[in-house]
Amino acid sequence: MRSARALGAAVREHLRANLRTRFALAFATVAAVVAATVGLLSYSAAAERIYQEIDTSLQSAATALQNGQTEVLTTPAPQGRGLRRGPSRSVVAQVVAPDGTVTPLGASAVRLPVTGTTLAIAAGPATGRTDVTEMDVDGESYRILTVARPEGGALQVAVEVEDTEHVLADMA
Repeated sequence: MRSARALGAAVREHLRANLRTRFALAFATVAAVVAATVGLLSYSAAAERIYQEIDTSLQSAATALQNGQTEVLTTPAPQGRGLRRGPSRSVVAQVVAPDGTVTPLGASAVRLPVTGTTLAIAAGPATGRTDVTEMDVDGESYRILTVARPEGGALQVAVEVEDTEHVLADMA
């Protein structure tokens, strides 16, 4: 039979080992939470940066089309910069009259959806109104920029973003 002193020492050793285990689990939990938070923030920053680049390309294409430069419809929009350049994307565009009549620009067979927001921009004041949205068109995901035209109506410019969404999904 154990003496009281031996029993007390065994209990203290057990509590000490239990405390070490608790600290180890606490530190492991903190490390896992920090790693998950950093991963989430990195993913969010990358996704935001990618969509900003796409929106900038769409705005550049819209400006070029407003200035009569229709070659943006036949020259694919580059994706990425420098050596990181990925596959090119074709720009799709159409003009929406204030009454909702759609006039496709270029030779693309893709017809962009005309939403209530698009009609509001087309029928509204001639400058300053824009909208960016993502919609499925013929089974493909498109990022669409709608801008008011100075002469009235709206210009819709879009690129297919299915590949971008796959890359982001693979990152998640």
